[in-house]
Amino acid sequence: MASGPARGAPQRVRALTFAVMAALALAIGYSAYAHLARSAESRSIEAGLIESGDLPTIYFNLKNTGSEVRNYTYVVTSDSTEGLIDRGLILNLPPGETFHYTLILTRGERATPVRLRIYLGEEATGRPIYDQAWLIRGGRSRGIALGPLEQ
Repeated sequence: MASGPARGAPQRVRALTFAVMAALALAIGYSAYAHLARSAESRSIEAGLIESGDLPTIYFNLKNTGSEVRNYTYVVTSDSTEGLIDRGLILNLPPGETFHYTLILTRGERATPVRLRIYLGEEATGRPIYDQAWLIRGGRSRGIALGPLEQ
């Protein structure tokens, strides 16, 4: 009679081992999925400054990588006397769609700092998901990208 429970013990160990392995596989799969989702979100915005003669141009391409319609707001400002350059409307972007934006500026005599902020939802609801600043030099000089700002 003592041999009966002993025979069932290896089967329980195998079942427990299988359950642990399955749980680990699911955890690793979920972790990889979450990482890819974050990576895709970070690649959903491309922005830059193009210098062309006296008409520097700021652009951005915003892609909704989510599975549902998302609302975005963008704001372009300057620290010079102009202040607000463009406050975008709330964009309703369907999944997989891309919004393309271009703003042509006139080069001034002095250097002009310009900043682009993109928000998920409305501007007042929180921190930007994208925050980039550029310095457009005065005269006929080339602009310098200052790089992404710390968030």
